[in-house]
Amino acid sequence: ILRREEGRVVLANKLLGPMMTVNGFLVRGKSLTGIRPYQAVGIEMESRGRKVFSASRDSVEGNWWIRQRSGNLLANKRKLNVRLGELYNDQIREFYRTGDYPLSETGLNAPLRKMRITAGNGETSVITLGKRDIEENYLRWATSSIYPDHILLIDEWLIERFDLFIADSMENRELVSFYPSDVDFISVASPLDSLVMTATDDT
Repeated sequence: ILRREEGRVVLANKLLGPMMTVNGFLVRGKSLTGIRPYQAVGIEMESRGRKVFSASRDSVEGNWWIRQRSGNLLANKRKLNVRLGELYNDQIREFYRTGDYPLSETGLNAPLRKMRITAGNGETSVITLGKRDIEENYLRWATSSIYPDHILLIDEWLIERFDLFIADSMENRELVSFYPSDVDFISVASPLDSLVMTATDDT
């Protein structure tokens, strides 16, 4: 290693060389959306050009509501956060410059799925899904508005995650609204018996 400020060369552990090698793909962001789950306040989902899901989060209690013509449905916010988290995680497998492949080949001229995620500050991320890749059919073509100059290849199975953004999947059907870890007292009563359980600090 040349220590230029000292004008001398020193020996270093040979393992240092590989550690200093920078792989551009490894260090770049690979999220499909730039919006973290807790920042999102709105979601819209289209399937083949038809809107199939719309939800928004209220600013008072933080509840998600599925918007329908017949009325609003309370959404399961834990499920929504998990699905949004999957899109925020590193899901992109390959980047290509826009124009490297014709849109008709990738299917991005007529997307199979399109999702718009809106953050509380007004920021939006738009994701579209196209065809499977011809040569690597375990990958699917996609775009994301946070990479305006690129088309992307993502895992093919992610389209299944997009298809979970429907009312039947996201409607809240839980009997309680708290996490099991928050419970410190349970009382159960029946005509024949009753039971009381209390959590201690170490359970």
